[in-house]
Amino acid sequence: MTKVELSTSERLVLEIIRRTQISTRIELAKKLGFSTVQATKLTKGLIEKKLVVENATPSGVRGQPTKNISLNPDGLY
Repeated sequence: MTKVELSTSERLVLEIIRRTQISTRIELAKKLGFSTVQATKLTKGLIEKKLVVENATPSGVRGQPTKNISLNPDGLY
């Protein structure tokens, strides 16, 4: 079994995602009082650790779609 090291901020992000089921980086930043840049860095790190997944939801408007972040069902048990 591989041990995954998490920072306090990463643990907070995982807890919020666990409680809300799905969240966006903007929602995470607001709930944690972080900037969107900090939320982006944290979520990218969690994606690399395969603890969360990111899914784009088409909105019908121009630009990049909003990306929802949720727990990876195949992450940790």
